[in-house]
Amino acid sequence: MHHSADAGGHRIILDAGTGLRLFGNSVHATPPLLFHLCLSHFHWDHIQGIPFFKHLYVPNNEIIIYGPADSDEAIYERMQGQMGSDYFPISIDALQSSVRYVAIGEKSFDILNARVSTLRANHPGPTVLYRVDVGDKSVVFAPDNEIPPPSTDPELADVARRVADFAQGADLLIHDCMYSAASYESHRGWGHTAGAALAAVAAEAQVQRVLLFHHSPDDDDGAVEAIHDEFRTALRDDTIGSEPAREGVCYAL
Repeated sequence: MHHSADAGGHRIILDAGTGLRLFGNSVHATPPLLFHLCLSHFHWDHIQGIPFFKHLYVPNNEIIIYGPADSDEAIYERMQGQMGSDYFPISIDALQSSVRYVAIGEKSFDILNARVSTLRANHPGPTVLYRVDVGDKSVVFAPDNEIPPPSTDPELADVARRVADFAQGADLLIHDCMYSAASYESHRGWGHTAGAALAAVAAEAQVQRVLLFHHSPDDDDGAVEAIHDEFRTALRDDTIGSEPAREGVCYAL
């Protein structure tokens, strides 16, 4: 999985799953190129594409890798481990591009004309959500985040409230919706969301469109569509567009 946006020639990439290889192969511009790789967290399905991103091996290219960590060095160490000889034949020290590592928590920063903001996610291990605002357009990327069902528990209710505030008015909300209502019951605390809880947040945030994301690898297209149907039934707002995310699709804001 990965998503990308262009901010005045600076390419912003959100996460680095296996799709990162195909994206890299589609970029034919002449070096030097600058990529901002924003990682939500370091679970395997979000970083597997990094060693196969061909622009890491091109001299004069620059790649800045952001991620939730205590220090810049900690991100380097994670990447070094991923590309260790037990797992990959090419050492991180063989990369020919210039690579920088930037540790982030909850903060906002600028990438040229884009304002990038982060929010701590409800997911095992350090994880963040991203919001990218360019002019009057905005996208929120929340690939792994558990929104509990509506609850009177203040702590659980606060998770939904914080996400709704973070996504307020976004043109596009890309959010984890891995489970049906039934399957969620046996997966509470695993860090993923079901349709009704996401619908409540989308309605509160008044986003324009929702892409249901992080489909279960055990689900076929019919199961994914059924989860989307649950989401639509709970949403009850025809002004908000939605669909399950699909590989290789480009969305214009």
